[in-house]
Order: sequence, then structure tokens, then C-alpha cells
Amino acid sequence: MKIINHIRNGLIFLIAFLFCQVNLCFANDENPETDKGCPDLEITTVKILEQKRKCIIVEYELVNKGDQPVRFGGDTRSIADNLAIQAHFSGDRKLNKGDILADGDFLIGNGENLELAPDETYKSTIKVSLKAKTNHIGVLILKADATHITKECDETNNTNFVIIPW
Repeated sequence: MKIINHIRNGLIFLIAFLFCQVNLCFANDENPETDKGCPDLEITTVKILEQKRKCIIVEYELVNKGDQPVRFGGDTRSIADNLAIQAHFSGDRKLNKGDILADGDFLIGNGENLELAPDETYKSTIKVSLKAKTNHIGVLILKADATHITKECDETNNTNFVIIPW
């Protein structure tokens, strides 16, 4: 049952990613809102709170470094309406194509208008399963806005890492 849940979660992330990529491809580049500024999400800290045999509990801080607020929890439970956080196992400190998607979570608003103002911080935790880890992996990388629902000033600073003490 747990394997089926991990496969289901992986497929949800893949479908959401592809859906958002298609929307980005067909988006109109002439957007007057771009002149107003933009939000810029950045994961500033990542630390392991608890390490168990089958999972680790990781705390992270998400900061809006931009000059506009960012809405990250939608009105619905839809994938396209809520910000995704992904956790990847890696052999180094940079997210690469060969890194292993370990787990993920959506910051679901449940009808609340979750918004992060400029320079405001959101702190949360994510439970990451250790089933996908191998002996050659010693780094956990978190990626914010993994499904690209937010148009940001800088899309390259959405990741941060923590060394896993095996």
C-alpha cells in the first residue's frame, strides 16, 4: 500500500509539472503585471529535526525575496492552485536530472488565502521517506514551487540542501 502511495504521489507531481510546463509554454509574454515587480521564493534554511529508520523530518524556511506578495495556498485542493515542495536525494549539493525524487508536499490553503508578503518567512516541515535512498546519496535537496504555479523574478534560487548524517 505504501509503495502504491509513493507511485501515486510521483505521478501527481509528474502530471502537475507537465501541466504547468504546457501552461508556461503558451503563456503570453506581454504581461503588464511584470512592470509592477514580482515575487521571488527562496528556501533559506533546511535542517533535519528528526531521523528515524524509515523517514526523516525536515524543517525549512521559505522567504519571499521579491517586491510583490506571492499567494501559495489556493482556494481548492487542486494541484494547479497550490505550491509544491519536492524533496530529492542527491550525490551533490545541486539539483540535477539524475537526482531521485524522494517525496513532496503541497502547501494547501483549504480555502484560506495563504500569502507571503515581501521579506516575509513561512516555516514548515516535511516528512521524507528514506525508501529511495542509496548508499551513494548524502544530500537532501528541497525545491519550492516545483510545479511552477508562481511566476517569479528568479526561478533559479528555489532550492536548498542539507547533508544527511548517515
